[in-house]
Amino acid sequence: MDRRHFLALPAAALAAPAVARAETRPQVTVAVQNISTSNTLEMAREQSNVGTRIFRNFVEPLVDTDWVGDMSLRPGLATAWRRIDDHVVEFDLREGVTFHNGDPFTAEEVAFTFSNHRLWGGEGVREVPPAVA
Repeated sequence: MDRRHFLALPAAALAAPAVARAETRPQVTVAVQNISTSNTLEMAREQSNVGTRIFRNFVEPLVDTDWVGDMSLRPGLATAWRRIDDHVVEFDLREGVTFHNGDPFTAEEVAFTFSNHRLWGGEGVREVPPAVA
């Protein structure tokens, strides 16, 4: 078919093959849960995986993840950890770690990080729910 005859065809004749192809495609429905974030740089209050991906630029966790391997847990600021019971984990902390201002990293800083005062704004304001094993 030459160009002149092709251009003379009605528009419906040109569109028909496209419509036929569209009807043979499978229909796919994608569901996404309600996404919300806390709009904060506070890792404990972040409600998405943003904390895991972004905060790694300026925070080193007690227990890290092998992101390029098998996603297993690996030492971070803690060199070892043991679950004592359903609510208690004991950590061995890496020695020689200091904060940006030169203060030493100690168990007291770790305990404060997970305290009611820091997480919820004061003692007794809200009880921290027990950890899920």
